[in-house]
Amino acid sequence: MEVPLLEVLLYTDGSVTRILERFFEEVTIDPLETRKLKVEGREARLLGVPDGDTVYVRRVVIKVDGRPAILATSLARPDNLPGRLRRLVLQSRKPLGKMIEELRLETRREILRVEEARPSPEDEEILGVSAPKIPWREYLVYHRRTPMLLIRERFNPEVLGREG
Repeated sequence: MEVPLLEVLLYTDGSVTRILERFFEEVTIDPLETRKLKVEGREARLLGVPDGDTVYVRRVVIKVDGRPAILATSLARPDNLPGRLRRLVLQSRKPLGKMIEELRLETRREILRVEEARPSPEDEEILGVSAPKIPWREYLVYHRRTPMLLIRERFNPEVLGREG
């Protein structure tokens, strides 16, 4: 049985970048923004912080062979990021999974949602999608049994396989 690449990416609890590197010649990370944000409601609950707590936001586009494939938004809980990772999250162009691997951190990922949605104007602009729906997922990365990262990835089905 052959499993489409997009399905593997949506349901993996491993490194998306590492999977992409097996299928494409070039995988690059283009940072869009890094900033601090006060979280409330669902995001605060998922990260295990009080409403109004400040987290880091990191938004990147993952490109494969020069084409935008994934728009990723990460919310990082600073108090659960080891010191070196805290600096890297704010400054590095490396994928988060590679940073975690290089620092030899023991982590666990929990996929919360895998869905399809209409692409937003931002998705259309950044990912260059024209599909009526695009797949996306949301997951938590735990370190020391505590949420460290909340990540949302929006996938370009025109680059990764399944047309929306």
